[in-house]
Amino acid sequence: MEFGLDVNTRTRVRPSRQQRAICQCCEEELIAKCGNFRVHHWAHKNSHCDSWWEPETEWHRNWKNKFPAEWRESIKYDTISNEKHIADIYNPNNDLVIEFQNSPISLDELRSRESFYNKLIWVVNAENAVIKTTSIQSISEEANTMLEEILNETMNDFIKIPSEIVSLLNNQKDKILSEMKEGFYKQELKELKYHFNTQFDIVAQKIQEGKIIHIVGEAPTKVKENLFRPIVNKAVQYIDNFINKNEYLDQNNQYLNYEWKRRKKVWNYSKKPVFLDTGEELLWLQSDTILKKTPYSKFLTKYSINI
Repeated sequence: MEFGLDVNTRTRVRPSRQQRAICQCCEEELIAKCGNFRVHHWAHKNSHCDSWWEPETEWHRNWKNKFPAEWRESIKYDTISNEKHIADIYNPNNDLVIEFQNSPISLDELRSRESFYNKLIWVVNAENAVIKTTSIQSISEEANTMLEEILNETMNDFIKIPSEIVSLLNNQKDKILSEMKEGFYKQELKELKYHFNTQFDIVAQKIQEGKIIHIVGEAPTKVKENLFRPIVNKAVQYIDNFINKNEYLDQNNQYLNYEWKRRKKVWNYSKKPVFLDTGEELLWLQSDTILKKTPYSKFLTKYSINI
């Protein structure tokens, strides 16, 4: 931590070997860590009181220094649950929390933080990430290619899918379509493919065991067409929207297709804005296939102040 509370004045103080301080969150005694190699920081004598805490790096501190000191390490408190956490940055002008994430994060913690802070932006350290960007126009082709691969998989049309199973699969498709976010389609197609294959295998097993004798229903190739094509069609409509937006944006602020090698899939589930910090620029994730270049200056102009 950058700040503790002076034991006498209760004012926020930075670590020094002569300074005595307590944690502004739990009020336990802190130890000043002022070595030659790591960022000077306060540490708890025992375990950290905030379960969301991660060791602070130079990357964290450099980002925090771009914001006013009074915005850094702000205590946020839930009066109903009595839960307390230390936000990296709290912008009081926008009632906005900014969290700088260097370590891997679980899906449960992601959801907990987003629920607790409500209005939140993530900035993720991606300085060592391998991210390749290409024109956004290529996504439509990739989506249709993925669709054709699914539809062209060999199926035994002798095995009919009963109407009740078709209805169940259509309900799952409709749910996916209703919850589908702009630019997403890969995970949605994989999810629906899993449901389809599971139901098809159940029917095939029952036929093999003689539990279904009169084969009545729809051919699996027809069912697949009706299930998967609407998802790709909706994805392409979304992609066209991004292509149209690019006409009004300069080259340094475009929507692009991207491939992130060893992508951290947890960020697919974030309901808050996620910015990847590559060390050269910020990449604002729109989906698992689309991102938007964002200059540091534009981000700071919007979310910080002159300091």
